[in-house]
Amino acid sequence: MRSLSLGHPTTVGALAAGACFAFDWHGQSFIGIKVIDDFAAHPIAACAAIWPGHSDLGDGPTFLDGSFGPSTAVYELADTMIVPSTELASWRVGTDLAGNPGEVVLARDRVLMGIARLNGKVAFVDLAAGKTTLLPETTPLLHVNGWRLVQKVLDGYETLCRYGGPVEE
Repeated sequence: MRSLSLGHPTTVGALAAGACFAFDWHGQSFIGIKVIDDFAAHPIAACAAIWPGHSDLGDGPTFLDGSFGPSTAVYELADTMIVPSTELASWRVGTDLAGNPGEVVLARDRVLMGIARLNGKVAFVDLAAGKTTLLPETTPLLHVNGWRLVQKVLDGYETLCRYGGPVEE
C-alpha cells in the first residue's frame, strides 16, 4: 500500500525562507512561515505563526520570540500557497502599506502578508521570498483581508486553513 506524504519532520534551521510548517506551542497546533527579517538590528532568520490566532501570540499572524530557534522541531508543509479571497467585499485599493496582521497585500508581482512584531508594529513579508520588505510609497496595492492556505495534493489543492474575511472556495 502506498500513502501520500504531505510533508516531513525537520528543524526550523533546515527550512528555506518562505517555507510553511506546522508546530506545537503550549499544547496548541499552529502553522508558521520562516522569514528572513532584513529590518531587525541585524538580518536574522525568524519565524511567524500565521494561523490560527492565539492570545499569547497576538490573535493573528505574529513573529515568534527568540526561544523558537533553529533547532526547534517542526513539520514542513510542502507545496503550499496563500490564495487571497476573491470576494470584492474583502478588497481595498490604495498606495498605503499600513495594514493589519493577517492582511494580504498584492503589489505588482508580489504577495505580501502583514505580520505583527512583538512591539505591536506590523511588518510586511514577501511570501515568495520569505523576507520582510519595503515598497515605494506610490506603488498601487490591493489589500485583501481574507485568505486560505492551500497545499497541492495529487492533482488538486486542499485547504489547510482560512484566515480573516470571507474566503471563496
